[in-house]
Amino acid sequence: METSGAEVIIIDNLTTCADGLADENDATAFRSIMGFLLMMKQAGKTAIVVHHANKSGKDARGSTALEATFEVKLGLERPPVEKPGEASFITQFGKFRGRGNDSLRPRVWTLKGSGWDVQDDTGSADGRVLEAVRSLKFVNQAQVAQALGMAQSSVSKALKRCVILGAAKQDEIDRLFISARSLSGVASEPAGADDTGVTEEATADF
Repeated sequence: METSGAEVIIIDNLTTCADGLADENDATAFRSIMGFLLMMKQAGKTAIVVHHANKSGKDARGSTALEATFEVKLGLERPPVEKPGEASFITQFGKFRGRGNDSLRPRVWTLKGSGWDVQDDTGSADGRVLEAVRSLKFVNQAQVAQALGMAQSSVSKALKRCVILGAAKQDEIDRLFISARSLSGVASEPAGADDTGVTEEATADF
């Protein structure tokens, strides 16, 4: 790279290029690769690593120690509903050390006859809502809505979609809100439908 003046190296894919690794899940085995990537960074070079996802489809395969060297982590996810005859994927930033902006929002890319069609991933809000509920920091939907800058009806619809798509069960969501109430010291107050369930308005809209 120094001889040719190259500024970018693309490793596609990591498993193929580093097939000498004894165990991908062993953090120690990745030290040589991490050392190489750090050397590229110190030399002012950009390294782009293409790697396969694990079985969950949410994280890279192998040891997570490798991610410590990354400035940016961009994942390609399978859409929950696929259309026959169309190549489509969702871009999701899992890590971004720079200053964030609008370009980091999850987007759906679909290859059509006229080229790539790019749309905002409207379903990504569901994950944010479910993550907020699972954090046990919010005792009801109103608090979740306020924290995420959303309308309460949008939070309710998001939770309904999570239940329908199998991301969570309704009784799990109920228990999470009850646990959050207990941790915050308001467990004595009964949990109403507005706190844990799906509002009639959200049901109709969905």
